[in-house]
Amino acid sequence: MNIFCFGISHQTANVEVRERFAIPDSALADSLMRLAQISSVDEGVLLSTCNRTEFYIVSPDSQLAVEPLFHDFYGPVETTEFQHCFRLAATPTIRHLFRVASGLESMVVGETEIFGQVKRAGVPGRQACAIVNGDHAGKCFCWFCCRGSGSTDLGEPGRL
Repeated sequence: MNIFCFGISHQTANVEVRERFAIPDSALADSLMRLAQISSVDEGVLLSTCNRTEFYIVSPDSQLAVEPLFHDFYGPVETTEFQHCFRLAATPTIRHLFRVASGLESMVVGETEIFGQVKRAGVPGRQACAIVNGDHAGKCFCWFCCRGSGSTDLGEPGRL
C-alpha cells in the first residue's frame, strides 16, 4: 500500500489556478465516484477549500505521479499548471494532513475552520476513506499542543 497527497494550495498557486482545480461541495460525491474509477486509485479522499485542493490517495503504484492522476480526474490540464502542484508520499503525507487539520498550513496559522473541512472531506466518501479520521487528527493535535492550558482553540493567541 502506498499513500500520497497531490494538490495545490495558497503556498503553491495563485487564486486563478486554485479556482481551476477547486471542487465545489455540490460536486464532491460525484468527484469521489470519478476518483474511485481511476485504475491507479484504491482509496481516496478529496479536500477542497478556497485555499487548497488536495487528493489523499492509496495506490498500488509506488511511483504514482500527479500528471496522469490529474489528467484522469480533470481531463486535459495545461502542462504549465503542473508547476503549481505538489506530491507527497508515505510519512510526509500523514504529517501534512495533521498540519492541515490543525491549521498549521492555513493562510492564517491556527485558524479552526479547516478542522471542520478536513472532518467533512471524508463524510461523502466514507467507504473510500481509510487514511485518517480528520476529527481524530485535529483533536490529537489540539490535545498535544494545548493540554493543561485550559484551551483547545488553536486560534487563541499565544497558545502555540
